[in-house]
Amino acid sequence: MEPPPQQTIELPDLAPFSLAVHREPDRYISWAIRNLGVWEPLETRLVCHVLERGDTFVDVGANLGWFAVMAAYCVGRDGAVFAIEPEPRNFDLLRHNLELNHLEQVVALRAAAGASEGAALLHRSADNLGDHRLYASPGVGDPIEVEQIRLDRILESVDRPLDLVKIDCQGAEPAVLEGLGQRLYEDQPMLILEFWPFGLEASGVGTARFFELLGTLEGELFVIDDQRDRLVRTDVADLHARSRAELAPAAGGHQDLFLLPSRYPIGKIRPLLVPSTARLDPNEERAG
Repeated sequence: MEPPPQQTIELPDLAPFSLAVHREPDRYISWAIRNLGVWEPLETRLVCHVLERGDTFVDVGANLGWFAVMAAYCVGRDGAVFAIEPEPRNFDLLRHNLELNHLEQVVALRAAAGASEGAALLHRSADNLGDHRLYASPGVGDPIEVEQIRLDRILESVDRPLDLVKIDCQGAEPAVLEGLGQRLYEDQPMLILEFWPFGLEASGVGTARFFELLGTLEGELFVIDDQRDRLVRTDVADLHARSRAELAPAAGGHQDLFLLPSRYPIGKIRPLLVPSTARLDPNEERAG
């Protein structure tokens, strides 16, 4: 079998590394990496910025490993990365990329994370290999059976705190948070979450459960605003209003969110909060 095409990835503050990508027909993640050299630039900068040597990162919906590989270089050999991906082609490419980069600090699991354990059906997209879903809906088909796991079960032997958890799983985000159990509250990790009202409603979970879970977490909430290339403060009330407007299920819009727990100072993300050319109020600078 012909090996997958390979790209050299160059990101600020990281040495260049190699990454294999999907061939056609993927027209999103692999297309962007092949043609633009990066996937989700602001989210990529955020992950690289907040992760430190020795940290622990969990990537739910890891796909081919863009964030898992990058994070492994950020946390180093003393850190740990857990990459969760249920789709076989994606998982094979993820594992290939881990071997390509000799990343022994990454644990890859072929499974779907959720609130319960057992078999589940994964409905797959033909041309967007990051849009596989645990429910039937227009645009996906070709279902396959996958294993579903709870994150607290696979992490129960991990005696280090979770520092950053990224969850992008097409509407199953609340179930994944529930599956973290008490680790979500004891470790208080930073969170990157996709907020997609269409997927939340189609999955049967609903936006109300998403908001309910967010309300149990202490910290500041931000929109990862790609258009403005910065993090913008938001809250549950604002997201609720947007879920009835431009992010309404009928509109199909989505937004990536970042939660900075109360245990972290705002200074941890200040460079991403304002444009680099903006002048900060000196009092605000001291407060961070």
